[in-house]
Amino acid sequence: MNNLTRTRRLLCVGRCFSHQYQAKHPWITDDSPLQKNENILTILAANTAAGNLSQITTDWSYLDQPYHKIGIEVVLQTHLNVGFPRVINALATLREFHKRKFETEWSDLIKFTDDPIGDVKQKGKEAMSVVYGEQVYDKLQEKMNSIHPELAAWTQQYGYGTVLCRKSEQNIIDIVKIRELCTVSALCGMNVSPQLVSHIRGSLRAGATREQVEHVINQTHLIWGDEAQEQAHAVWCTFDRARGAL
Repeated sequence: MNNLTRTRRLLCVGRCFSHQYQAKHPWITDDSPLQKNENILTILAANTAAGNLSQITTDWSYLDQPYHKIGIEVVLQTHLNVGFPRVINALATLREFHKRKFETEWSDLIKFTDDPIGDVKQKGKEAMSVVYGEQVYDKLQEKMNSIHPELAAWTQQYGYGTVLCRKSEQNIIDIVKIRELCTVSALCGMNVSPQLVSHIRGSLRAGATREQVEHVINQTHLIWGDEAQEQAHAVWCTFDRARGAL
């Protein structure tokens, strides 16, 4: 091996090492009101929803390893917003990337502590009541039933009772709050104002601060582009004004 080849290899190794262990995600600013890993999880959710497969590997490389299980859960839950195909593609991409870059086994990451199934309808109702509030929950179910009874049942029993009720075995993050913030991040690029408002409200009810919600909304352009940013910002401003007038 000549000196030039050796130098190039050392530079390559240095760049890889620097990227893998650099603490700061390139899209996260110093003034972010979210903890670093919380912020990365919201970006990961949006990139999953948008189908940005190359970007989710970047997100994963900056996510601290103790948060990898929660990262998988965030990707999984996104199928409720965008369907199975993009989540399947995202998880397949992450599995291959993880196998090349990290020592932990992929099989260890997909073991997620869960409550026994029990009464998923009741669990769903309790979860929805936390996110939406009792009064809003009743109105929401009435509206969903008027659209289609099965849609109302599936939302409560499957969306909330089966998926969003899953609990983390790790006490390193508020899983309910991060689920809601990740949902907001995913919805920001989809032009679905009623659902975005509902989950903005849900994030606040789950313990997120106003600044944290606004920060997630303000990073929309990074994933979804300027038009989506304008739409999401308009929804936030309308919601925030109405909330301030109460």
